[in-house]
Amino acid sequence: EVIFSLKSNDEIIKQYPFLFELNVTYRLVENKLTCHIKVKNTDHQPIYFQVGGHPAFACPFMENESSNDYYLEFSENEICNRKIIDVEKRGMSENIALKSLNHDKSIVFHMNGFDHVGLWAAKHVGGLIAIEPWVGHADYTDFNGEFKEKESCVELPVGKNFEVEFAVEINQ
Repeated sequence: EVIFSLKSNDEIIKQYPFLFELNVTYRLVENKLTCHIKVKNTDHQPIYFQVGGHPAFACPFMENESSNDYYLEFSENEICNRKIIDVEKRGMSENIALKSLNHDKSIVFHMNGFDHVGLWAAKHVGGLIAIEPWVGHADYTDFNGEFKEKESCVELPVGKNFEVEFAVEINQ
């Protein structure tokens, strides 16, 4: 287990004008790596934020395979709305599995508390697929409001915590 902590300071306040504590805990138990994200409002007013993960996976898993041999399987039937910023809006799936047509090895990506997921493959790096859980996302091309007005922006009351978690399960 490893815990990364970040607290607001004079330099951060120049870019993000709220007082907070952020703890990101990674825990490895057998074949599952869990990432727990906790935000605490230490300010005297509500704070506004968005948070998410940026995990990417090597694909294909084995030599002599192609990424074309792989597919993503959602735990529920999904209707994804493609946005201008290429965001796939999440329905009710709690996990997405990266599976092969050739063998039973897989990666199952579990999500708890996130309202969006970004899916993308790297053209220039080759062999990477990202499954990114988000609370909030980058601006739409036509957005011109305040940060707190962004879709899925969290308003966290004074002294309260906000927690989400994702996990990567490797099946061999």
